[in-house]
This record gives sequence, C-alpha cells and structure tokens, in this order.
Amino acid sequence: MPVGSTFVKVAFEFAKCEKEVKELDQLLKSKADLSEKDDILPFFRTRNQLCALIGTFAPDIGPAPEIAREFSFLGDFAADLLVGNRDNRNYLAIEFEDGRKNSIFKNGEIEHGLEPTI
Repeated sequence: MPVGSTFVKVAFEFAKCEKEVKELDQLLKSKADLSEKDDILPFFRTRNQLCALIGTFAPDIGPAPEIAREFSFLGDFAADLLVGNRDNRNYLAIEFEDGRKNSIFKNGEIEHGLEPTI
C-alpha cells in the first residue's frame, strides 16, 4: 500500500478478532526471530480486526472504527499503522519493529528513533 494511504472503516467483530489473535499467537510461536518487513508487516496487512483491537490501548479509541496503513504525516514520517476514532478525534500511531534479539533493546534499554518536533 502506498505511503499516505487513506483510512479504511472497520466494523469490529469479536469472533473474527479472536481468530486473528490466535493467528498472532501462532506467528509469535513459529520462530525465534521475526522480521518487520518479511513477517510482521505482511501479517498485520491482512488482519483488520487485530489492527482495530490495538486501538484499545488508547482509552478514547477502543476497538478502532478506522485504520490506515503506511500513513504519511509531517512530511518525512509515516506510521506503519494508524488506528483512530474520528468521532472522538483520537488517533494512535504504531511503528512495528523487528522481533529479534537486540532489535530495539540495547544494554537493557529501548533504543529511540528520531522523534519529530512540532
């Protein structure tokens, strides 16, 4: 999907989401190292219900009624996934990372990427 994609409406369905959560469990158990590009992004690209569920990490979103992948903002930045609730005007930007030893943790601390200043 091209950078700057538009939002897709998602009608949350518990049974479908439960199936996708089980598929995520299988993916996580399938191998010790997961590649963002080859494993994680393709997995979430086809699972709208699971993406919508991520919205529950933000109290004012809940299961997100809208999601966008590779959403461009601030010119040079793009989120792997953006989940949101337009009615509440709340959005959550998600950046997936490799699931490999030391991929984001160095010396026991999380490595930080570039943070935009507004």
